[in-house]
Amino acid sequence: MKILILTDNFLPSLGGVERHAYNLARYLSKSSHDVHVVTAPSQNPVLDFQLDCNLEGLYKIKVFRRLPKTTYLPFYGSAKYVLNCHKVVRYINEWGNNYDIVHYHGAHQLLFRFAKTKVPIFTTVHGIFPACVLQLPNPCRKQSVASCAICDINQKPEHIIMLPIMMPYYFSYYRFMKESLNRINQVICVSEYLRRYIKRSLNLNNAITIHNFIDLEEVRSGLTYLTRFDIRNNLNMASNARIISYFGRLSYEKGVDLLILSFQMLRKVYDDIYLLIGGEGPQKARLEKMAKSIKNVIFMGALPRNVQLAVMAQSDIFVHPARYPDACPTVIIEAMALGLPVIATKLGGIPELVVDGKGGFLVNSNSPKDLATKISTILSNEKFKFQAKAFNLKWAHRFDIKYLGPKIIELYERALV
Repeated sequence: MKILILTDNFLPSLGGVERHAYNLARYLSKSSHDVHVVTAPSQNPVLDFQLDCNLEGLYKIKVFRRLPKTTYLPFYGSAKYVLNCHKVVRYINEWGNNYDIVHYHGAHQLLFRFAKTKVPIFTTVHGIFPACVLQLPNPCRKQSVASCAICDINQKPEHIIMLPIMMPYYFSYYRFMKESLNRINQVICVSEYLRRYIKRSLNLNNAITIHNFIDLEEVRSGLTYLTRFDIRNNLNMASNARIISYFGRLSYEKGVDLLILSFQMLRKVYDDIYLLIGGEGPQKARLEKMAKSIKNVIFMGALPRNVQLAVMAQSDIFVHPARYPDACPTVIIEAMALGLPVIATKLGGIPELVVDGKGGFLVNSNSPKDLATKISTILSNEKFKFQAKAFNLKWAHRFDIKYLGPKIIELYERALV
């Protein structure tokens, strides 16, 4: 098959969607399919060029960076968002018939109802954005024009002067999104939580669940870097120091401030623990200021892929303290594949990944005390840590692309019959 993967963002940009699209493109290419990726340019043209040449040389995957950069709702970006939705559909209409399958990853499905191509169209939904015109991380349970207006004004009172313009937009968004997603062949949701949420909100009849995936071989082969990189030695830690790690976006919804507060509690009991925080984001400066008076908190920034995997693999516990529902965080699957016990909030699709009491613990959101208690439970119980490692190493196989990839190919083939 000749397959077009359209994605709002792609490597070298960092994120779960970017890694998902990259893994899918490589898997399809290895399965003898002709793959083209069309995406937006990243912030680093040099890295774009290097990655694109590497993919074409090693896997014969052609990457074209022709899509507009991602836009974020609400309000000031709304007009640009609609314009970019139009550009995505226009690209599908112009080029889609040159392929057997079009598979879109991103947030610009709003105008898919106007897609004219005759080839099957798929979209993978990575978040709950289709069910929230305001693109909130924790949207309302019931969507309506009135609830959107109230929610918008509560967050941004200055928006009240634009309500006469925005009200028709709120109404059109849900109508168009519902029609657009029902118009295409298949909506793939990366967790059962997400499928149920979107089905309830938009009344979809073509949504299925195929969980987020990783390339297990790629994750574990990266561990060869461990022979050259010892995180404890590099950071002047004692050889028996215990490491708690977080990797992800440094933003309010990810709850990293809650993890820092819980670590502050733990420091009163344990002298030999360190908290390593990897990633970038809008809250980084605030978090660094917050952690300034707490010993052994280290901000790693955005690390190269092999270094990040090495740091995670040498950690004792991985924590994902999200405040709001996460659909299916890739980083949790990677941590499990590396044998780490995982502590994460029981929100969204996370309980579909972390088996409470076996592979780690699920905790209440917005509760530093609960986080600290569960971290302490693992730190003080080597037997559980060993058992969790064995369980997660086995459990991670069900999220390997070698297991889930064939399900996607089966959907493609069924659509072509």
